[in-house]
Amino acid sequence: MQNLGSLIGDYYNGASITTGINNLGQVAIAGLVPGLGYYHAFLYSNGVIQDLGTLPGGYSSSANGINDAGQVVGTSDTAIGQSHAFLYSNGVMQDLGTLSGYGNSFAFDINETGQVVGGSANVASYFNHPYLWSNGVMQDLGALEDNYYSDSYAVAINNAGQVVGNSTIRAASRAFLYSDGKMLNLGTLGGYESKAADINNLGQVVGNSWTAEGEFHAFLYSNGVMQDLSNLLPSDSGWQGVIPQGINDKGQVVGYGLFKGEDRAFLMTPALDQTSVPEPTSGLGLLAFGALGTSYHLLRKKTVA
Repeated sequence: MQNLGSLIGDYYNGASITTGINNLGQVAIAGLVPGLGYYHAFLYSNGVIQDLGTLPGGYSSSANGINDAGQVVGTSDTAIGQSHAFLYSNGVMQDLGTLSGYGNSFAFDINETGQVVGGSANVASYFNHPYLWSNGVMQDLGALEDNYYSDSYAVAINNAGQVVGNSTIRAASRAFLYSDGKMLNLGTLGGYESKAADINNLGQVVGNSWTAEGEFHAFLYSNGVMQDLSNLLPSDSGWQGVIPQGINDKGQVVGYGLFKGEDRAFLMTPALDQTSVPEPTSGLGLLAFGALGTSYHLLRKKTVA
């Protein structure tokens, strides 16, 4: 195990944050620039750490995702003090702008065709809308409840161009799936709120939702059904507060939670066919990977060899 943080300085009292990895082993990182006190986006490739810098006139930046072409997306300050989404490709950091021409924007993910998703101030207000950026055009994906106070953003995109994110509806966040030009409310596990975290190339979505009993549970959305992943765990598993952060094309889920009262990262491997919705009696294996301290950001690798 190589300590990448020691190469670029400290971040949040001692831990640089790895935010993405591609199939070539290139890693997107957010970390503190030694001696400056500003956070920058970094790219680790072939044993070398590269500072990606900022947009012109900016002080800080952060990387949030990377694809197999080595393209990195994230957010950077601008010369006028705004935050804008960027795409770093072939040595150039490109400002993706905003939906409205003013305000802030953020980039959270990129797929293998170079499509980027995130959130941006929309034309009607400074509240965010999710966007899909493709071939130089930023498309407003709308919102589940399109009013002045609706704050929405996209968090992940698969190689088919399906997008997941979160949108405010009646003052509560709801997970959504945007596919074939339509935004679908994924609902909840019986509670008032849900949040999506990732989508794989099969269209399976993971995230969290409140239940009718007031508990915050992990979910898997597949084939039109939101399944409570907590129901698949043995009652004596020792896990609580499981928060999924990624899902691959095998249906394996990674995230973090409490294992016997201690912070742990996990790998969750459902014992089921990857194209089916898990039944409550299905088996589920979890592997604990050790304490994470105060930082819970995990590497995201969506494709499986």
